[in-house]
Amino acid sequence: MRSSKLCPSETFASFMQKAKQLDLSPIAYQLMYNDYGPQWSKEETVKAIAHYLGFLYLADKYPRLTLVPSYEIDQVWHYHILDTSKYMDDCMMLFGYIVHHFPYLGLRDEQDQAHQHKAYALTQALLRKHFQGISIESDTTPSDCEPIMELSHSISCQSVEEERLPVPSKREIRPRVALSMEAIFDKLQSA
Repeated sequence: MRSSKLCPSETFASFMQKAKQLDLSPIAYQLMYNDYGPQWSKEETVKAIAHYLGFLYLADKYPRLTLVPSYEIDQVWHYHILDTSKYMDDCMMLFGYIVHHFPYLGLRDEQDQAHQHKAYALTQALLRKHFQGISIESDTTPSDCEPIMELSHSISCQSVEEERLPVPSKREIRPRVALSMEAIFDKLQSA
């Protein structure tokens, strides 16, 4: 029988055992005290990090689904990603590969936006299914991103039993604005 997962965690318990090894206190600090961050209370931060770990578990359990985090979860994800070496180490420990952040979901056209909302509803349903104790109703705002669960070309995973389905080419289309690199460098030189 073929596995539908890239690098599966055997169970929720094994995923959480690995997650308990993470030191997310630097991320909590940023969420609480960074002047540009949400400046959440400790209680709000702990709740958001718990939701984030639940989301990461879903991303691990359902790597072929488009999952959309809430705005709250995405805030935690962003601050985790900003600590690039820590994020890379944490992903390698949890998944065996880097979970990429695709920040364009729902921004490309109306069909993409409809897909974002359907995927967000699915994500919320999965959170309710797996984590009855998580109150997700407090944040009903979908973010504009999704995890891309794929192996890096330089990193292998022993658990891969089948090839990942091809990523739709539209996913590679990022929204763009007209930018002149020459104008940007002119600004640098005149500063």
